[in-house]
Amino acid sequence: MKTLQVVFFTAAPTVVLALVLVSMRRQILDNRRAILFLAVACALFFHRILFLPETISQSDANLLQVQFFDVYREAVRTHCEIPFWNPYQATGLPNLAHPLSAMFYPLVPLFLVGSVFKALGIFTLCHYFLAGVFALFLGRRMFRTRQAALVFALLYVFNGWAVTRAAHQPAIEYLFAYAWLPLVVLGFERALDGRNLLSCVVSAGAGLAWMGIACPNFFLFAALLLAVAAALKIGYLAAAGRKNALAIGVFVIFSSAITAWAFGAVELVGAVELSWLATTGRFGEVFPAGWRGRALSAWEMARLYLPYTPGRPFGVYYSPGLLALAAAGFAVYKAFRARTHRALCGGAVVIMLTGAALLGKTFLYTLLGRAVGVFARASLIPAGLIFLFLPVIVLAAAGVEALIESRRQLLGRRGWIAAGLVFVELFVVFGIVYPRWGRRKLTYDYQLEVRDFPHLDEAARLASSGDDSQDNTGRLIVHSPPEGQVLAPSYAVLARGLSRLNLHPSAFAPDRLAESIGETGKDLSPEVLGALGVGWLVSTEPLAGVQGAVEVPWPGVRDHYENSLFHPLRNLPGWLAWDETVRLYRVCPSPTLAHVEPACDAPQPTTGTLGDSDPFGDVPLAEFDSWVPVTDVSQTTSTLTVNLVRPHGRRLFLAVTAYPGWQVFADGAEMEWVPAGGAYMGVVIPEDTKRVELRFEPTRWGTSLAASVVAFLFALAAAGLDLHSSKRASHTG
Repeated sequence: MKTLQVVFFTAAPTVVLALVLVSMRRQILDNRRAILFLAVACALFFHRILFLPETISQSDANLLQVQFFDVYREAVRTHCEIPFWNPYQATGLPNLAHPLSAMFYPLVPLFLVGSVFKALGIFTLCHYFLAGVFALFLGRRMFRTRQAALVFALLYVFNGWAVTRAAHQPAIEYLFAYAWLPLVVLGFERALDGRNLLSCVVSAGAGLAWMGIACPNFFLFAALLLAVAAALKIGYLAAAGRKNALAIGVFVIFSSAITAWAFGAVELVGAVELSWLATTGRFGEVFPAGWRGRALSAWEMARLYLPYTPGRPFGVYYSPGLLALAAAGFAVYKAFRARTHRALCGGAVVIMLTGAALLGKTFLYTLLGRAVGVFARASLIPAGLIFLFLPVIVLAAAGVEALIESRRQLLGRRGWIAAGLVFVELFVVFGIVYPRWGRRKLTYDYQLEVRDFPHLDEAARLASSGDDSQDNTGRLIVHSPPEGQVLAPSYAVLARGLSRLNLHPSAFAPDRLAESIGETGKDLSPEVLGALGVGWLVSTEPLAGVQGAVEVPWPGVRDHYENSLFHPLRNLPGWLAWDETVRLYRVCPSPTLAHVEPACDAPQPTTGTLGDSDPFGDVPLAEFDSWVPVTDVSQTTSTLTVNLVRPHGRRLFLAVTAYPGWQVFADGAEMEWVPAGGAYMGVVIPEDTKRVELRFEPTRWGTSLAASVVAFLFALAAAGLDLHSSKRASHTG
């Protein structure tokens, strides 16, 4: 049964994507030349990913996504288990529930083959290509000419907002979610045209589910945009005499939403649970502050469209290009003068004005935030910017079509020139100029970057030196972020077999964990660090009260990071204070995640007796370091095994995040665990226990898995009916 669950979890989303593409087989054949053009365009933009040992340079992707997919790879390939838990982030976090980890998701099996870094590059490239294909098919329904549809697809894939997701913050998951937006619209449009309703519901529902799994933040703003667009479309059809438009539209919307929730339940149910436990981090921030939530003035919104002006988060990063702006202006002109695409242009303007009201943080934004709490906690930028640049893309394609149709005698069969010129501008600006002279490059040599951390090499060398006092690396903690992101990034730590405990564990960590690690970072008590299984403390500055520093020279730090692909010094002046020496502090010679109370004949802790209703409630975290360390500990992505040596006491402390879903077994008998040390786990065990095993499984895993299986079977049935209908229609014809 466990193996079947792993197979389903790994393969089902990719199978559903294949079914969606099969349902579009006629469109694929009819547009094969344009699809080939898009494939070549993607290869040109990201040729270094295809032909060189490079991957996307987006910093958060390499700090987060690489770690998530590394855990996925380890879980499936090494342990044949579903990656429920991520033991490498802080003291452990739920993996599927994390809003930035897309595990039950199409194309993820790519990470089971070859390098995780190379797989991330190919994975990202596939998203750009699929976004272009779905946008092309949508464009064919919106415009009369193939050229306009191709321009729409090119602008959708290679506009400044989309391309720079591979290199700039926020993270790449925005691009992953963005790729499925045209698929959702396409399913809705096909249903209104009377196509196979079940097939359309599957396409739209799958797209919604994958948007929500990839990036909930983007999903919220995309759902709002879809709601406005659907209302405009249904209203237009009803005014044109389509009496059943409202009924079909409402049916598709609700059916797609139900399908999306069912199919994505494996991840979405856990994410909802985490959101209730993480109310002080990103989940709990109402109307986010900083650049993610600041209101934009009308002039700042206008600057977004100017392609060659500097500034973040404005200017070059979000512009669709000068040709697109000119074509969009021509479309508006033709809509007023010749009534060409008047309804389409009017709808685009309405969506743009809605976006301006949101980005200006007018009463509309406040009203939505008060009505929908999760919307109030979503970052306004960059997700909200789709309301500004997507309407321009639609207008630009409409303008190209108006130009082609009004100059048909002049252009003749050379209408493809417009698409070629649009691509040339986008490629020159975002494929050549931006990576070469901009602030971030699109790709980087991951092999070189992984090698460039001598202090991590030193920690790994000492851990494997054979010296009994250095036989276990333990967790590695970095001091004074944001230096920690460079001093010990996850991709470099994992490559050396280390585990990083950051003082800022995650914007989505449970409140208790965030508070505990925050307190730990204030005084860096060796006893507290020892209780948490920390072996090394890393810093660029001498730390008062911490002994045993090993200085590791890093002479190229300034030269290397002055042109860093991740954290350029010129972008963050505060980082110019880096030293050229990294200091390693050995916190504990034999770090471990488990400490057991001494046997009864040994001195007992002064607080927290077994007779208490909460046997760990009053024991301070530092006191666990004085308990007997248990060094025979093995860990997978969802289990932790502790082998005890008798005699020992009855209380066992585990430096693992206390989270719903953990089960504890002492010699096979299930035991009840309680919170200990604030955010961690404690369990009372019999004195003769030899083995304690922890297993993590999300609390509603059975229900969410059943919902996803039902949605998967529904997708199979819809695909079967679609194929049967096509065969019967061909025989009838």
